[in-house]
Amino acid sequence: MFPVLKLEHEEWAGERMDFRLKAFGQAVTGHLLVGDKEVRIEVTLPWLLQKFADAVRESITLRTEVLLGRK
Repeated sequence: MFPVLKLEHEEWAGERMDFRLKAFGQAVTGHLLVGDKEVRIEVTLPWLLQKFADAVRESITLRTEVLLGRK
């Protein structure tokens, strides 16, 4: 979805996935937790990418809604 992102690592343990990716040459880490009624995504952005946090949040939310058939 974002041509500047490259997934470098993902590891599942039960309902949790830890991941690491590169965005604009910067390392981004995070994890997601899959629950019965929600998915929680936490991402740690380096300071150079923090100004994009709102745009990333909106994009993830919209894409998730589409995948779940809500939009």
